Amino acid sequence: MTSKTISPTLSGCLALLLWSTSATLVTQLKLPTFEALSLVSSFILVATLIKLSIEKKWTHILKQLKTPRIRLGYGALSLNNIAYYLAFYYAPPIEVDLITWLWPASSIVILCYIGQAGYHLSRMISIGLCLTSLWFILPIEAHWGHAWLGYGFAFIALFSWCYYTYITQQYPTASPELAPLCIGLSCPITWGLHRCFEQFISPSHLQYAILITLALGSAGIAFLLWDYGIKKGQAIRLCYLAYLTPALSVLWLVLTHQEPFSWSLGIGCLLILAANIIDSKNN
Repeated sequence: MTSKTISPTLSGCLALLLWSTSATLVTQLKLPTFEALSLVSSFILVATLIKLSIEKKWTHILKQLKTPRIRLGYGALSLNNIAYYLAFYYAPPIEVDLITWLWPASSIVILCYIGQAGYHLSRMISIGLCLTSLWFILPIEAHWGHAWLGYGFAFIALFSWCYYTYITQQYPTASPELAPLCIGLSCPITWGLHRCFEQFISPSHLQYAILITLALGSAGIAFLLWDYGIKKGQAIRLCYLAYLTPALSVLWLVLTHQEPFSWSLGIGCLLILAANIIDSKNN
């Protein structure tokens, strides 16, 4: 890791840390899924619009959005956000997680394909160790059923995120504000899904505080940090470290007494660390 990549790589790690807190915060919400998502998206949209207006970046943003592939790439990020929650609506969460957490391994393959990294036997072994870690980190108790619509949305979330990763590598100068802006623009869609499938529940002051924390943290600033990290830092290393996110997510639930401790969590973390050590000689 060079001096130029340390700061952006650490930024990507901070994004992963923020994402790992999402499950703990969401479990405290106790609001309908799409209602919560639409409120978070609206807060992100407002915050991003204010930021762009203060910094007078609108001309720059609109100029970049004229590029079709940038529109598709960041539109894919918005699609990922919606498809991910739709998958949870139609399929068991644990099975959705197993599908969507294929994204770091898939992203590494994409980075190898476009020449950002080379194919090595040790790299393939590292990917295998990370995928294996999921079986220890996630509580595999569910039996795969017939919730095919949910699985379909999970794969849409997976492939759309991979495409977003590909575009960020192809257009490293794209403004980082595009990520939260596109997520915020999904607000009308998520609100429509809420109106179709759920009944509105008026949030309490505490719930509003959690929603704003999600918007500014794991659903807002985290995407700015990740965008910077994946473009300027060690993208391969960040993809490996991404597998620590579900482990940390479970750890926060354990520390807040929402989940019991399991030694399998420690085994999963060791596998991820082993993957990073094995692949480190390729960097």
